[in-house]
Amino acid sequence: MAQGRRDAWDVTQRREEARLAPAGGNVDPGREGTADRLGRAILWREVSAVAARVTDELVRYYRFEEGLIVDVEAGIVDIDPSFDALDQHAIAYRWVQHTHHLHARDLARELLARSATPLSGGAEAALVVPTSWSERRAVEYDLRRSGVGENEARTATFVLAYLSGNTADLDYLTEAPAPVDPGEEIKPAIARHLIDLQMRALPARGNWDAMTAMLGPQDRIVAAAARAAALAPGANESVPWYIDTDRAELTRQVSGYRDQLDFAIAIGGRLSSSTSVAVDDLRLATEVFEDLLDRRREIDAVVGDLTETNTLLEIENTRLLHVLDGLDHGHTRVDGLFVGELAMRATDLQRSAARGDRLAAAGAEAITAALHSVSLPGKTAAAAGVPDQQVTYQTLQRLSLGSTEGPQDAAELRTAVEAYLVQVGLARPADAAARAASSAEPGRAAALANSAEVNGDSRVPDELSESLAIVVRDELDYRISLAEHQGRGHMAREVAWSSRITEVCAARDAGTVEFAPDVLAAPLGQVTTAAHIQRTDSLILDALGGVDRTVHDPATTEADPQPSTGPDAQVTAEL
Repeated sequence: MAQGRRDAWDVTQRREEARLAPAGGNVDPGREGTADRLGRAILWREVSAVAARVTDELVRYYRFEEGLIVDVEAGIVDIDPSFDALDQHAIAYRWVQHTHHLHARDLARELLARSATPLSGGAEAALVVPTSWSERRAVEYDLRRSGVGENEARTATFVLAYLSGNTADLDYLTEAPAPVDPGEEIKPAIARHLIDLQMRALPARGNWDAMTAMLGPQDRIVAAAARAAALAPGANESVPWYIDTDRAELTRQVSGYRDQLDFAIAIGGRLSSSTSVAVDDLRLATEVFEDLLDRRREIDAVVGDLTETNTLLEIENTRLLHVLDGLDHGHTRVDGLFVGELAMRATDLQRSAARGDRLAAAGAEAITAALHSVSLPGKTAAAAGVPDQQVTYQTLQRLSLGSTEGPQDAAELRTAVEAYLVQVGLARPADAAARAASSAEPGRAAALANSAEVNGDSRVPDELSESLAIVVRDELDYRISLAEHQGRGHMAREVAWSSRITEVCAARDAGTVEFAPDVLAAPLGQVTTAAHIQRTDSLILDALGGVDRTVHDPATTEADPQPSTGPDAQVTAEL
């Protein structure tokens, strides 16, 4: 009987040890999971060497990573007053960046190893993470000089930049390969369009002809039949290609999470710098952080589903996890999540629109400042007559996007400026009317001309007034020309992307293009985080600037038959 109880106790202890330190290191990395592990480890630490080691690891983790002092014997948790959260976040993010760079180099190496050309020492040496356009060109040149084919060198260079997160100046239009079939990428959008038709939610989302043009011949037949069925009275048939979350939707989710995270950081900074905190501020902070946690749980669930269904390429899965890692460490830039043609086009055009937005904001501010600065002694400033800065901004923004309404808006802005110059006595109505007529504003030109007749055109600006008017007009013309130039570039990129996607689809239908090379689509095999942890201490110390981040006591690890390699053990630090 006693032996039976002892055996049952041993079985229970081994089961708890397996939960505390699983063989594959698959532990819950979340806060709740970590706290639960610590609680169970404390319960078993007196009788289990594994539990004692896990307890020690997690106590050190909370001390050096979270700034919490856990007194196991007294059962007390206190705040470490010497803990520098910002410094610790900076160190942790440098570690995260280093592992991301290792991922990028390993995947690029695997890509080249699978190519027809054997990987030489020169190619190995060329695999450095590029951070700029010139460095990417240098990496590609060194790879090709080492015997790597042109396409392989280009793809490897792209993978190095993409997975390392150095995508700020990456030109997806000219530098990125085409690993995803646009016909597959567009299917979720077509499914949403069909659902709108079934629900009679008109107009349905998306342009049907433009979307179905990306499909292959057989898929176009399926889409046409599905559309006819959706338009039939009482349609309730299942929609083909329905996917809950695709690249576009997941991008929106992650971007929304990033925006909420920025808001939460701003609130936290305001509360931490205040000498007294109002109850309403605390309530708002609580609501924001609860919403933040809910959003993250939703994203984690979606990422898990996409990983299981192989909806994304492996490099996209890896990049997505890298971005979430960065967000966890306060790095809130989200750019270029996915490498589908439509996703890359959206990223590229959003960048172009953002450049135009910055030009419009700066231009509106400069034009308004110039108008406010031209009042002369004895003249009426007439600030109320200054064209509204927000209207000026919207005009320049439409110009920067290449909108068809832009030229008309610019003409109206020029006429409004001329009217203001007349009002403050810096221009004669007849001259302003002539400029308004040249700006395709005949109605305003007639009004200004009528003003000249009523006033007898008696205002004769002096030389200084004319000089000031020239300064204002030059500023206006300069800002409009910048916005127009940006708009032409934006429209040119839209046309170029349409041509690229059309060419990719044509090559697919002709059978001359192969999507998703094995290394981009298949799991990475042995290239895992656990493998990176086995790197030499010199690499780790170089990455961390000499800070020692010992993971385990060698003696303890060697004696333990089930060493812990999970995320909790990896982040343990001895400073």
